[in-house]
Amino acid sequence: MVQKPKNEEIVNRFFHLVLVIIFFCRIFDSYSQSVATTVDYNGAWAKGCCTVCNSDYWCLNTDLGGSECGTPTPCDSRTFTDPIPPGNIVTNITVNFYTAQCAGGSITATISGTTFPTAYEGSTGCLCSTFPCGITASTSMIYNCAYVYGGENTIQLCTGVDVCIDRAELIIDYTPAGGSGTWTWTGTVNSDWFVPCNWDKNTLPDLQSDVLIPGGTPYQPTISAMGASCNTLTVYSNNGAVVTITIRDALTINQ
Repeated sequence: MVQKPKNEEIVNRFFHLVLVIIFFCRIFDSYSQSVATTVDYNGAWAKGCCTVCNSDYWCLNTDLGGSECGTPTPCDSRTFTDPIPPGNIVTNITVNFYTAQCAGGSITATISGTTFPTAYEGSTGCLCSTFPCGITASTSMIYNCAYVYGGENTIQLCTGVDVCIDRAELIIDYTPAGGSGTWTWTGTVNSDWFVPCNWDKNTLPDLQSDVLIPGGTPYQPTISAMGASCNTLTVYSNNGAVVTITIRDALTINQ
């Protein structure tokens, strides 16, 4: 029996290990990805206010100059367009605040109706200063059920004291929607099949998903648009469950 040289065996094992790492990295990457989007806060410079963070900004909960540099109210709302690719579902959102405020204070973010844990700003900058803005506070939360896919979302910031902010950076984690497994209808929002929050997985079923429709839910499902799909469909009609389809061939069942 001819044995391979030891060096060649080591190279082959190393090559095999590299292939395994690449394989698992690709699997992980296909199921968990992130995208960043920025919500800018500006308008103070146009009112002749001094420099903060060497960039334009806007102040919240402020009485500076009678509110020319911002708003005297503690809350301010802006919008951003959903940046994730179609066919995916949000799993987590992190909000990084770029601010400059001497005293420090609380910042609470609400995205499309869901309030995130309150963050507390560090004392890293002051008004009338060119000190660069950095991330002074951050907050994070798992999947926001009220998130608007393919459209405009609202972010509202509320502060405990006057805070001047340059921008809010959103890091949005997402994974592919649907997949294999069992999807159970909860009907907690309304009767629309296409609302993710009506399902126990907070995402829509697809051709790989086994769907269960139980009775006794607040709303029973209605399909009033094309594109609904599942692998199998079980409707517990004996318990009052029913699926209403208002458009011909709107539901595709794989089996």
